[in-house]
Amino acid sequence: MTEYEGRPELTTQTKRVVALRTILIALLVGWMLLVTSFLVWNALVGMKSRDVLLDCTQPTGKCFKVGQKRTGSVVKQIVQEELNTQKIVVIASSCADKSKTQTYQEIKHCVDERLGR
Repeated sequence: MTEYEGRPELTTQTKRVVALRTILIALLVGWMLLVTSFLVWNALVGMKSRDVLLDCTQPTGKCFKVGQKRTGSVVKQIVQEELNTQKIVVIASSCADKSKTQTYQEIKHCVDERLGR
């Protein structure tokens, strides 16, 4: 004779406990899978960000080389504009006479002629 014979409440209670344990274990396993998935996803995103960062900060990276070219062209343009400005100032100085009677338009016309405009 077992302890459950003649006691249906124990059978029902045992079934409830087993069902509750099964549900709790399933929830725990589900939670662990969710957390593990999040951690793996986070690691993959971090690796991708790291690769982009390294590509833009290492001299061998494509992003780094593109940035270098852009910077170089901007610096070249600034230097060229500065040289042109200096050239125009020198020409304007040579176009101006010492009497200080020339107008801005007369000096500008002289500068444009010398620059071939």
